[in-house]
Amino acid sequence: MYKESQSQSYSVHLKIAHWLIVAILPFNIVIGYWMKHAQLTMSTMYSMIQWHKWIGMTVFVIMAYRICAKILTKPPESLFFRHPLEKILKIVSHLGLYILVFSVIFSGYLMSCYGGYPVNFLGINWAISVKTNPVYTDYMRVVHFYSVVSFLVLLSIHIIGYVTYLFRYKTNIINRMI
Repeated sequence: MYKESQSQSYSVHLKIAHWLIVAILPFNIVIGYWMKHAQLTMSTMYSMIQWHKWIGMTVFVIMAYRICAKILTKPPESLFFRHPLEKILKIVSHLGLYILVFSVIFSGYLMSCYGGYPVNFLGINWAISVKTNPVYTDYMRVVHFYSVVSFLVLLSIHIIGYVTYLFRYKTNIINRMI
């Protein structure tokens, strides 16, 4: 089931997928914030919404690929942890990041569907046909917002974990991903 990988780092395709997400997500978060707080013309707002959805769908495709690739690719050797809680925190934080990314994607998708708006990606409208429902639209908007906020908090903790590992164990674990 596993393909061979280098013992100390992830496979090239997983690294590329990881760094694409790292590059794309902040851009999409900024677009989302900008749409909410900037005074935009209707045509600019429409363009920004379409870009936001297109990027969200791109993230979905990359994340789905990452999950499949991780299942089929042998992971690198496990990191050294002095305390079992550190390993648990690593697993929970990574799982949480994945869950929150999908929560952001699906809540945004459902917000569009319940709002009666298209979700165009690669020339196809991927929106499911559901009855327009402003209550569900607003609920998905709230879930979308708090999923983004929770993602940013967990991402900050993830980065703090990296820096802590770097200084505590004198090991630059980011080399596993570059």
